[in-house]
Amino acid sequence: MNRRLPTLKDTKISDSELSMRIFIPKDIEYFEGHFEGFHLLPGVVQIAWVVEFAKSYLKLDGRLKFKGLENVKFVRPIFPETEVELNIKFESVKKVLSFEYKNSETRLSLGKLKFELPNEF
Repeated sequence: MNRRLPTLKDTKISDSELSMRIFIPKDIEYFEGHFEGFHLLPGVVQIAWVVEFAKSYLKLDGRLKFKGLENVKFVRPIFPETEVELNIKFESVKKVLSFEYKNSETRLSLGKLKFELPNEF
């Protein structure tokens, strides 16, 4: 059976920041068909993991609704059997979730996810 989440190696949490080392095994289901013979982790999955981990570890307000992406860049591909560092920061006043995936000191992807409360316009 294929997995949906990476293996957590190390996690550091503060009030608004999360830093984790994750291992991305080859049996992650999102590698299937992306791409045949040259698997890489889809950007949409990277973003989904950021939201999933932020909800789990940073205790985001469950009422927050996704508003949009800002400055998202997929600089280098993330391949199967790779260990990466994922850094997430939540700015509660702006309701912005910033993320960066990196390998050693090389940025792999980064960006910001914007949220809003349902009664905001």
